[in-house]
This record gives sequence, structure tokens and C-alpha cells, in this order.
Amino acid sequence: VDLGSLQPQDVSVQVCLGTTGAEGEITDYDTIDMQHEESDGEGELFHIHTRFGESGLNGYTVRLLPQNRDLTDPYLPGLVLWAG
Repeated sequence: VDLGSLQPQDVSVQVCLGTTGAEGEITDYDTIDMQHEESDGEGELFHIHTRFGESGLNGYTVRLLPQNRDLTDPYLPGLVLWAG
């Protein structure tokens, strides 16, 4: 993740994983925080070890949320970045 001038402690990187519907949308998902591993010179590396809870059509996406004690809600419009 290229954080620009931010530090890894300024964000929460999460994976959302679950079953997918007929259109490929993720339904019934779980959200799990990823752990910062290291900087590789191009960005910050985050990781997680997990498994899907059920067999069948599954999918995942990653989102980045701001993390700051002064924020009342990290889900404010414009502050969440989804993997594209």
C-alpha cells in the first residue's frame, strides 16, 4: 500500500471475505484487520492468514480506513478506500 505521507499506524487495512452472489458481489462477509509487516521501498506490506468459512463461490476485497483517536467515525464518506 502506498500511504504517501501517512504512517502504517495512521490506517487500518482490512480484508472483507465471504460468499459471492450471482453477480459476483460479496455477501455475508467477515472483516478482518490485516497486520503491517514491513516497508519494501515501494510501499507498506500488510498480511493476514485466514481461510474461507465455506466452500463454493467466495470472494474478497481489501479496504483502507483512517485510524485516528480524534475521528468519531472512520466510515465517513471519502475516507474509505476500496481495492479496485
